[in-house]
Amino acid sequence: MKPRDISYVIHIASTPDRVWQALTSDEALRRNWGLVHSKWTPGARVEEVSDSGELLWQGEVLEVEPGRHLSFTFDVAASGEKPTSVSFDITAPASAIRPHEAVVRLAITQSGFAEGSKLMPDCARAWTEIMGSMKSYIETGKPLPFAWKH
Repeated sequence: MKPRDISYVIHIASTPDRVWQALTSDEALRRNWGLVHSKWTPGARVEEVSDSGELLWQGEVLEVEPGRHLSFTFDVAASGEKPTSVSFDITAPASAIRPHEAVVRLAITQSGFAEGSKLMPDCARAWTEIMGSMKSYIETGKPLPFAWKH
């Protein structure tokens, strides 16, 4: 079976530190993704639980470079599929930015899906929603009004 990846890039009018804070803050994650918890240190557990406390997915933090890079494994409970890995990379955009303005490029990659993965289409859809909400939250203080049920 051939592994497959999801890649998504978004530009955010912010600084690397503010984007990092949003990616690792329980409150920002709750408002833009779900009940995601971790200490965000290499080897730490990362997990998302439903509103009723049911484990949705879990993983292990692999790499942490504050303001630059975060990666972890992503194992969906009872999916029957092997874990994938997720990485966030915060860099400068390729295009020049006007003086006294801040823009970062946030690239998300989820890799290691098996060919024919049933999870991959849902993950691909979810990343665009999560990152769109995160962008709105960072830039305006308001997440997008998705009515996600967890």
